[in-house]
Amino acid sequence: MTILVSQMSILLLLLLSVTTFHKSMCSNHTLFSCNENDRQTMLTFKQGLNDSRGIISTWSTEKDCCAWKGVHCDSITGRVTKLDLNNCFLEGKINLSILELEFLSYLDLSLHKFDVIRIPSIQHNITHASNLLHLDLSYTVVTALNNLQWLSPLSSLKNLNLNGIDLHKETNWLQAVATLSSLLELHLSKCKLNNFINPSLEYLNLSSLVTLDLSWNNFTSPLPNGFFNLTKDITYLDLSVCHIYGEMPSSLLYLPNLRHLDLSYNQLQGSIPNGIRQLEHIKYLDLNKNHLHRSIPYGIGQLAHIQYLDLSKNMLSGFIPSTLGNLSSLYSLSIGSNNFSSEISNRTFSKLYSLGFLDLSSLNIVFQFDLDWVPPFQLGGLYLAHINQGPNFPSWIYTQKSLEELDISSSGISLVDRNKFFSLIEGINNLYLSNNSIAEDISNLTLLGYEIWLDHNNFTGGLPNISVGTDLVDLSYNSFSGSIPHIWTSLEHLFYINLWSNRLSGEVPVDLFDLKQLEMINLGENQFSGTIPMNMSRYLEVVILRANQFEGNIPPQLFELPLLFHLDLAHNKLSGSMPACKYNLTHMINYDRYYYAMVYSATNDAIELFTKGQEYYLYDVSPNRRTIDLSANNLSGEVPLELFHLVQVQTLNLSHNNLIGTIPKMIGGMKYMESLDLSNNKFCGEIPQSMALLNFLEVLNLSCNNFDGKIPIGTQLQSFNASSYIGNPKLCGAPLSSCTTKEENPKTAMPSTENEDDDSIRESLYLGMGVGFAVGFWGICGSLFLIRKWRHAYYRFIDGMGDKLYGILMTKPPTMIIEGKRSKFRLQPHESHKRTQFFSTVQRAATFIFTVFPSFFFSPPFFFIFFVDSMMDKESLTAPVKSSVDKFQLVPEFLKVRGLVKQHLDSFNYFVNTDIKKIVRANCLIKASRYPHIELRFLNVRIGQPSITRDGILELVTPQTCRLSDRTYDAPIYVDVEYTQGSPDNKIRVPKTDVLIGRLPIMLRSCCCVLSNRDEAELAKLGECPLDPGGYFVVKGNEKVILIQEQLSKNRIIIDTDKKKNITASVTSSTDKVKTKTTILMEKEKLWLELNQFPKKVPLMVVMKAMGMEHDQEVVQLIGRDPRYSFLLMPSIEECTKIGIFTQAQALDYVDSKAVKRHVPGNMQPPKERQAFNILRETFLANVPVHGYNFRPKCIYVAVMIRRIMDAILNKDAMDDKDYVGNKRLELSGQVISLLFEDLFKSMTTEIKFAVDKLLDKPDKARKFDFLTQLINRDCITPGLERTLSTGNFDVKRFKMHKSGVTQVLQRLSFISALGQMTRVQPQFEKSRKVSGPRALQPSQWGMLCPCDTPEGESCGLVKNLALMTHVTTDEEEGPLISLCYLLGVENMEHLSGEELHTPNSFLVIFNGMILGKHRRPQRFATAMRKLRRACLIGEFVSVYVNEKQCCVYLASDGGRVCRPLVIADNGISRVKAHHMKELKDGVCAFRDFLRNGLIEYLDVNEENNALIALYEKDATPETTHIEIEPFTILGVIAGLIPYPHHNQSPRNTYQCAMGKQAMGNIAYNQLRRMDTLLYLLVYPQRPLLTTKSIELVGYDKLGAGQNATVAVMSYSGYDIEDAIVMNKSSLDRGFGRCIVMKRYAAVRQKYSNGTEDRIERPDRALNNMQILDDDGIASPGEIIRPTDIYINKKSPTETQNKVSSTNLPDSAYRSNYSTFNKCHGGEVVDKVALCNDKDSNMCIKFLTRHTRRPELGDKFSSRHGQKGVCGTIVQQEDFPFSEKGICPDLIMNPHGFPSRMTVGKMIELLGGKAGVSCGKFHYGSAFGEESGHADKVETISKTLVKHGFNYSGKDFIYSGITGCPLQAYIFMGPIYYQKLKHMVLDKMHARGSGPKALITRQPTEGRARNGGLRVGEMERDCLIAYGASMLIFERLMLSSDPYEVQVCRACGLLGYYNHKLKAGVCSSCKNGKQISTMKLPYACKLLIQELQSMNIVPRLKLEDA
Repeated sequence: MTILVSQMSILLLLLLSVTTFHKSMCSNHTLFSCNENDRQTMLTFKQGLNDSRGIISTWSTEKDCCAWKGVHCDSITGRVTKLDLNNCFLEGKINLSILELEFLSYLDLSLHKFDVIRIPSIQHNITHASNLLHLDLSYTVVTALNNLQWLSPLSSLKNLNLNGIDLHKETNWLQAVATLSSLLELHLSKCKLNNFINPSLEYLNLSSLVTLDLSWNNFTSPLPNGFFNLTKDITYLDLSVCHIYGEMPSSLLYLPNLRHLDLSYNQLQGSIPNGIRQLEHIKYLDLNKNHLHRSIPYGIGQLAHIQYLDLSKNMLSGFIPSTLGNLSSLYSLSIGSNNFSSEISNRTFSKLYSLGFLDLSSLNIVFQFDLDWVPPFQLGGLYLAHINQGPNFPSWIYTQKSLEELDISSSGISLVDRNKFFSLIEGINNLYLSNNSIAEDISNLTLLGYEIWLDHNNFTGGLPNISVGTDLVDLSYNSFSGSIPHIWTSLEHLFYINLWSNRLSGEVPVDLFDLKQLEMINLGENQFSGTIPMNMSRYLEVVILRANQFEGNIPPQLFELPLLFHLDLAHNKLSGSMPACKYNLTHMINYDRYYYAMVYSATNDAIELFTKGQEYYLYDVSPNRRTIDLSANNLSGEVPLELFHLVQVQTLNLSHNNLIGTIPKMIGGMKYMESLDLSNNKFCGEIPQSMALLNFLEVLNLSCNNFDGKIPIGTQLQSFNASSYIGNPKLCGAPLSSCTTKEENPKTAMPSTENEDDDSIRESLYLGMGVGFAVGFWGICGSLFLIRKWRHAYYRFIDGMGDKLYGILMTKPPTMIIEGKRSKFRLQPHESHKRTQFFSTVQRAATFIFTVFPSFFFSPPFFFIFFVDSMMDKESLTAPVKSSVDKFQLVPEFLKVRGLVKQHLDSFNYFVNTDIKKIVRANCLIKASRYPHIELRFLNVRIGQPSITRDGILELVTPQTCRLSDRTYDAPIYVDVEYTQGSPDNKIRVPKTDVLIGRLPIMLRSCCCVLSNRDEAELAKLGECPLDPGGYFVVKGNEKVILIQEQLSKNRIIIDTDKKKNITASVTSSTDKVKTKTTILMEKEKLWLELNQFPKKVPLMVVMKAMGMEHDQEVVQLIGRDPRYSFLLMPSIEECTKIGIFTQAQALDYVDSKAVKRHVPGNMQPPKERQAFNILRETFLANVPVHGYNFRPKCIYVAVMIRRIMDAILNKDAMDDKDYVGNKRLELSGQVISLLFEDLFKSMTTEIKFAVDKLLDKPDKARKFDFLTQLINRDCITPGLERTLSTGNFDVKRFKMHKSGVTQVLQRLSFISALGQMTRVQPQFEKSRKVSGPRALQPSQWGMLCPCDTPEGESCGLVKNLALMTHVTTDEEEGPLISLCYLLGVENMEHLSGEELHTPNSFLVIFNGMILGKHRRPQRFATAMRKLRRACLIGEFVSVYVNEKQCCVYLASDGGRVCRPLVIADNGISRVKAHHMKELKDGVCAFRDFLRNGLIEYLDVNEENNALIALYEKDATPETTHIEIEPFTILGVIAGLIPYPHHNQSPRNTYQCAMGKQAMGNIAYNQLRRMDTLLYLLVYPQRPLLTTKSIELVGYDKLGAGQNATVAVMSYSGYDIEDAIVMNKSSLDRGFGRCIVMKRYAAVRQKYSNGTEDRIERPDRALNNMQILDDDGIASPGEIIRPTDIYINKKSPTETQNKVSSTNLPDSAYRSNYSTFNKCHGGEVVDKVALCNDKDSNMCIKFLTRHTRRPELGDKFSSRHGQKGVCGTIVQQEDFPFSEKGICPDLIMNPHGFPSRMTVGKMIELLGGKAGVSCGKFHYGSAFGEESGHADKVETISKTLVKHGFNYSGKDFIYSGITGCPLQAYIFMGPIYYQKLKHMVLDKMHARGSGPKALITRQPTEGRARNGGLRVGEMERDCLIAYGASMLIFERLMLSSDPYEVQVCRACGLLGYYNHKLKAGVCSSCKNGKQISTMKLPYACKLLIQELQSMNIVPRLKLEDA
């Protein structure tokens, strides 16, 4: 105890001594004054600075510097350690000598404005700056800070803040910062930095950095991957608003200590990497407002510490991962404004205990919350806007008692729990309930929020009370009534009031406008009365009091508000004069854009304003719309001149008042004016000339005033129509009538006479109406009572009106939004429309009365209604199109969205976006057989961007790159999968995203292509031609196109006959699983079933019993009660009885016995009836689904087939035509690829399952098994797709389908040939069969398929081409349409008996081959469906066809149907009016708008049978339903090039379609950048002088394929017989017909498996054939080629299989393998040489040779009328005939070419071309164009010729070029467009003396390419025999062919052989050579004898002595 006390005393003593020492030190600190050096340094710093706040003014020598403001000194040493001058607003020059303070550790100079910082001059004085730890210069305005090199001495700096300083000139900022080795925090936000890249990025060291803020800069580059390797300890990273693009770098995921990451407001692309789960300490993650797509990775759900997560405003899709609900620490979650497609339930949020803010707005998801769910969290902010979750208010929100902000606007909510709802919204600070339908009375509520948005609801009662702190109130578009509460005048913070469109009344409180902060007040569209208050807030900017009952004068205070920019007092009762502005509206004079942009950036309000005339426009309330609208009041007096000094005003409306005076000249200074309306006043005087200076004026109305004089001349004022000036009697000038004197216009003064005339007219009108009423009443009523025919017609009319009303009610849209040029406005009833609505209502009432009481038609009220209605000038709106010229603009608009290649693109896009997902979804599961818990599930699939992998790096690729490098232009196919691992008890699910399963070839210009949505400039950068339509693939460098495949309709009943003439009903069923053909035939009066599952026919009645129809009476009822049907069915019933089958069980046994037996393992043997059931359910009529064991739908379907067979037996007209286009379907490229991909994908899953089962059979493999390795290692999709597209062989193993020729190489002979190939239709019919039916021109092809474009030969009539405006449909969703059919009255067949199916006047409804039921009023049903289609409420391609003969209504929405657009006509009058076409030409609307407005619709071939289509409007009758858009669109692309084709013989047009594809021309804009195998280019192509509309539509005028040649039709020299052409040599010298032939040669530097590779060596210049080689051994560009020249000196290793010891082999180990130009003609030039790598990394060298050719004898030419001819001779121009004007023709054509060919169109082309040359104008010759003005008439052309001095018939007076004398006849001469064809003599000329022989026959080889011989065939032999030239035959057939000496045995006649040892012949049969003779015979004969001997046929030769 004593020891403890002593120790305590010692401690107390020590403590006392320390305290004493400390006090002594503290008491002596004043002894240490401020250091003098520090004082002088700070006084130097003070010099040159302006101190507005007086902070540094306290710095003086009188005070100690430690007492100065902002200065902190050390308490012991007295040295300055901290200088805090934050927010002192210093200005002037700063001297950084402040850094010389030796002990300064903290310096804050933020928020100042310095002019100059002299950094270079003071840097050497900074000696002690290394002690500085904190430097803050943020938001300091510096004008001369150009670099950061001055930071380098600050080596101890730990915190650097330069936010807000302009560093855009500093390019090495990162390197400058890297010198600060101790830096912990770096803030460079808003510094205008613009680069990330540093040349020495990897050598920089920022390892100490913990906080990095680079937000709000302008990097505009991807994040460099090495940037995040500079530091690993960073915890805070902010890169928001930096314009960063590209994907998130992988190095970002390796920052283990990162807590805060902000990448928001950038352009990041790609997906969120799943590796983000490595950021395990992250608390704040913000990726808001980027372009991220795909799904949210599961890894985000593993971030256990995350508190703030924002992924909103991206393009994320897929499912919301369930792991998101495991983030128990999460406080804020924002995933709104994405593209998720999943459900969210309360289980998703069950573990989010800490959640405080939730943003799910703008998501297309489904909420599955329990009604009684209580969330485990209490939210402070909830955002659920733009989510359709009504009509009930979500009940779980009522449980949130802490809500401060709620946004549930635009959510379709109409029903709320009143008490809970009121208690909820009363306490919310920011409340957003806009755009709902809540109808509650909230007048007793007191809303406490700061912002209250309740607009666009149905709230009723009085206005609610508002708390004092409220800033913004929007209660517009509700039904509030009463007056404004007086308490509102005390809301001091209120700056925004919007009460537009309510029912409020009474006077406005006097102090409401005087609220201190009030900026905007909108009280429009109410019933306020009284006067406008006088007291105004000086901050008011928008005042809208429109459409109320305000009276009195306008308060002058309104025109004294300096910030006012929008004033609207229209439609009130204001009177008096306008107050003077006094130049106080400064915002309308001087306009500070920056300030007001900042003020309104937060609100972004939108209100509806009357700004132009009487129309509603939706404008943003922003300073960009400065408006004064005082219209429709009772104002009087003159307009103050000050008003016209408001030069910033954009809209001024003073109409409908009593204002007087003149318009001052100063109005010309209001240069921003866009709308000016002074109509209906009493203005007078002249319109000032200065108004012509208003260049922005869009709306002008000066009508109904007293203006006089002439309208000023100027482009602006004359652009308005006369309606802007009418009502001013003394005003003249354009656009009104021209000005005249009073003497010339004496009609101005006779008012009394006009009044008298009006009275007489009125009396006559009343008298006529009275007599008309009496006569009409008795005449109409008497006729209806007496004439029965009229009475029935009247009742039919009434019934039709009912149908029409039914259709209108079904199709009328609820609202109508009209799109204007500048904005959107909503049509609503208001005063300006009251007159129109009144007359429309009365007119509809009159129509109703007329239907009930017809005599009212002649009554005076009826006359009055339509007389007044006629005064409303509706003629211009309802005038029909005068001619088809007006509708032509529809054709190019159609081709922008449909037609030509668009159907290929639409089909492929449908596959990529929809079909591939359906395929993967249908086959999404792979499960192991032995271990069912091991499975792999496909979650999602997507197509990436076209790319190639090079050195392990994925690079984007363009089609041009693939063409040049022989690669396939394809994109990766990625799938998201989830697979299981582990044991059944411990099953682990592992998700994996972006797993590559193959590559898909990409169609050019599709949505996946890099060329999609590119403009011309971007396409040029990518090396593509803007006119190239796309629609093809690039496979191994070759362009491949999938031809349109023609097939019979799937799932349709076809009645036909078989080979035995038996009538059959067949259905080709096609489903996702099965494709089968079911045939029912009537043979020997019995019905049989043919199915591939049955080897022989099966009685149909047995099958019916097997499906449950045990009673024969049921079958009879299903077919129909007609005795004829029963009679035809009786033998089949007897057959069933004869077999002894009466029950379903017996029938199943019988069917099972007839089925093909399949081998099934014994332990899996099914029950006996299972196979029969499976056949009937799955294979028999597979398109009819069977649910459970309910076979009734199939029985009904079979009954319909039987009935159709019996109808065909009774009436042959009921047979179907297989060649009818309505029974065909066209299979597009997307469908072909879809079917192939489905087969390959299923094959892949099957192989994976087989491999997995095989692998798991091994013991203990399931525990460590990884499913993903099997998926990654198998890629059968890529080679399968590539092989099919490359070879054209289409194989689908599952369906045993095999087709060849599906793809073709795209013909690039000319631009038009490639385009024509895209529209080609490949037949399913065999081309070798010689039948005429499928080849004949079908009437159903009209408008769908081109009647001219078909090849000659065996494909004639089978291969077809689409017409110009044909569209091929793609599949549409069937479910909604089926539901709609039942809603429209279709009775389900499940609920109908057999008797009811075929009752009279009821039609079966068949949808895509499936029977839905029946309808009792088919025409009404069809009409309703068509109205729905025209209203765009169902798909525009849905077809409705009523077949009266079959009593069926056929609906079709499947793909492959051909359809075309037609103009709808009502009673023969076109719906397309003149104003519609004007809007189309002006760009106001597009082709889709015509569809949406019901003016145009698509009809397929079947529905055309229900339509009556007129060719022109003049041909229409009241029964006409549709009118053609343009008649020339029945032709295809190729036939559209022919001028005047309707004047030619039909075969000539067909010939031209073939030759137009062979014509040389330009193929594309990028033709000189391509390296095609063979390319023909015309050197000087021209546009035809006589063109057609099709030429301009398809772009042929830009890439022509011919030249305009002056042709003289006359005989000349005999060289022009048989269509031969005589050519002018001078024309050829000038370039006519000159072409370039470009060929490609290629060589590969091959790499071999043993490591060796080919090598290219230097050339040996001594050799003659290596002269064109460069030093690298490759041919040099520009060299002229000779035959046998070597173009690459390549050598290959002799050993390529076995391994070699070294890759550096000696020369002896190589052999020559050079390549030569063997097939050149001489004179070619090496145009270019390209080097590239193929997919195997072998170097590929390509050579392009160029050969310029001029026409020579034998070259083929053709006109556009199918008249081809060869060049017969070439004549000098001196010998050519010439006209009296000196014109010499280019060609001479024999006149005998016209009579037999009957190509009158060629004659007219000559006339038109001649007229075009003479008048300088292109003439048109479109098909059938004379009626519509698209083809010039011959009479018009002849008049043009006569006008310019030519003969009217095109003939000229010609002189002979040889004699110089005039010819005795006038010569028909003029320009004709001629095409040079690819057939040239140089390519076909061939002869040989000796050459190679075939190895087998030893005869000369065949063909020019192999230097073959010229064959003497059968016909040549017969000719020589006829001439008796036996020795010539002997010489040709043997001596010059294959002579051979053989040994023949005279004894047996067999061939022997020659024994060289014995030197004698030996007979193999006789075994001796005694009777051997030698003879010569052809070797082929000897070979034939030996081949016959091998088949036991022994020919023997009998020899005689010669």
